[in-house]
Amino acid sequence: MLGDKSEDRAKEIIRIHLHELENALSSELLSVIMVGSLSNNSYTGNAGSDIDLIHIYKDGVFDDIRNRVKDIIKKSESLTKHDLPIAKCIYRLNEMKRPFRCDFELCLENKDLIELPIEILRIKDSGITIWGEDVIDFIDTPTRYDIIQSKKLSATWSRQEKERFPELYKEGIKYVENPPIRIIAQSIIVNAMLDYYFITGKSCSSKKEVGMRMKQDVESYIFQEILDLSIVYRYTPEKITSNQEQWMHEQYKDWRQKRRGKEIGDIQHLLSD
Repeated sequence: MLGDKSEDRAKEIIRIHLHELENALSSELLSVIMVGSLSNNSYTGNAGSDIDLIHIYKDGVFDDIRNRVKDIIKKSESLTKHDLPIAKCIYRLNEMKRPFRCDFELCLENKDLIELPIEILRIKDSGITIWGEDVIDFIDTPTRYDIIQSKKLSATWSRQEKERFPELYKEGIKYVENPPIRIIAQSIIVNAMLDYYFITGKSCSSKKEVGMRMKQDVESYIFQEILDLSIVYRYTPEKITSNQEQWMHEQYKDWRQKRRGKEIGDIQHLLSD
């Protein structure tokens, strides 16, 4: 049964979660920053919606706080009937200063550390401090190199998972090759946000606005048409016709082919002559 994913419910869940954090970790936690759709006014409340919160703890605190924050996230989700998941992004303040860490195990539990530079871009673009100290200006803005390193770590992790679970990986590949339209739209939009950064050097954390920004700043982006349609599907899916869905499935195959084997950060294949 689909839970209540409305914006009012999301804000209620945040209030409950902050209350739990306040009771358990007020002396160790430094700041909570909201990013994503709730911070940039593009929240939809659809099936894939979540609550993107960045939890930042003090430098002198033991690392076990990461697991304690995760436990509180689980408790908050349970208290609110699992209507919306809360992002498990938890960092020590000095981890958000360059050079960013790479000396950690590549695993699901450290996914937030792998993606730290990208999360910081979201903070810098539209982050809002909702609890504790406002440390956004203290946090270092990632460079192009940092983003590339983050994506390389993610790629290395994927290769390791492929070697560890080859059969599961094969099943995943089948899904990726022919996903539902919702996943196609999500993939197109998320990758476009990264493409926009590499092409322009500017970040955009709004899935709703990235198509417009790309059109304004990058006239020759070769995936603009499917990006625009993906955004329409994400925010007003009732406007998409069956013919457009079929076209998106066909174009998705071409999109994957054109991206396959390209170096991270390479933009030449993204632009028309």
